[in-house]
Amino acid sequence: MQQLAHDLPRLWQSATTTAKDQKRILRLLLKDITLEKRPETHQAILHLRWQGGATEDLTVELPLKVADRWRYPETLVNKVRQLAQQQTDQQIAQALNQEGLQSLSLGLLHSFQVFNRRGFFNARAYRRRPR
Repeated sequence: MQQLAHDLPRLWQSATTTAKDQKRILRLLLKDITLEKRPETHQAILHLRWQGGATEDLTVELPLKVADRWRYPETLVNKVRQLAQQQTDQQIAQALNQEGLQSLSLGLLHSFQVFNRRGFFNARAYRRRPR
């Protein structure tokens, strides 16, 4: 039995051990798992009860909700609102890129992205006055 326990990590990480095999191993070793969500800290606690009676708690990070993953940080929103009072969309994009602030999906910011997001951020467009 001790030899089997000693060989378990090697067996688990073996290239020939499939995900299906790993699930079977876990089912043999675990009696049950209870999940306790802690949404305020974006964590969950897994209460493991092993076949031999031992218990163990594992804390895991919960993934962010989709809306939170795509939400722009408040610092970026406020920066766009501030810059939109005196700069064009192209100037705003250049300023944000120089500070290292990027789009969530496309990397560097472009003026069309600032134009598209400005409405969501409630930032009015800067208009140059004719001379």
